[in-house]
Amino acid sequence: MPGVHTLLVVGNETLGSPALLELLRARVASGTDSIYVLVPATGPSLHSVHDGSEGFAVAMDRLERTVTHIEGLGAHAAGEVGDEHPEVAVSELVGTRRFDEIVLSTHASGSSNWLRRGVREKVEALGIPVTHVSADTPSAHIVSPESG
Repeated sequence: MPGVHTLLVVGNETLGSPALLELLRARVASGTDSIYVLVPATGPSLHSVHDGSEGFAVAMDRLERTVTHIEGLGAHAAGEVGDEHPEVAVSELVGTRRFDEIVLSTHASGSSNWLRRGVREKVEALGIPVTHVSADTPSAHIVSPESG
């Protein structure tokens, strides 16, 4: 569909953060029509022992809440729970769907396991513009492809 701007949002623990919700409101207000949410089924923490089902259930709950919020903003929203490794989940998804931009929502650099593991760089290597939202700052700390 010409004119449709499709956004992929990738996050887990930070999906309800004020910084991400602020960005989504702004994107919908500026014409983003469709938002797809990808929630990697990561466990509750690196130090927990779990069989994967708890991570999936938590991810599904976050997905449902985020999709409902986005629909309330007036955009079409859908999503899925993906591989526990966010870079794998994104790579698999962009192989089957088209996105104009990826929004990667993480904790701040000092506390983000995803950033320490180079997830942002791996997602950027896919060739789709990436906007990084750091959820642990009082107001949105957003780094878009244009701003560095």
